[in-house]
Amino acid sequence: MLYLTDPNEIIDILKTLKPQNSSWHYHLITKFLKLNSLSIANPISKIIKKSLETGIFPDALKIAKLIPIDKE
Repeated sequence: MLYLTDPNEIIDILKTLKPQNSSWHYHLITKFLKLNSLSIANPISKIIKKSLETGIFPDALKIAKLIPIDKE
């Protein structure tokens, strides 16, 4: 059976986000997501379910920007 998420799981994940570990503009995004978690949990859950059911994952979300940081 295909594992599907639900809005409560999304809310729990959003609660655990730590803005202090992100750069300045991601801090604002994290704060927005946490403040609006009840409103956006259901649509996010539906998007994830549809992606898992169809096997389609948007190319734009497959891209990551990695910046290596040397340990001194």
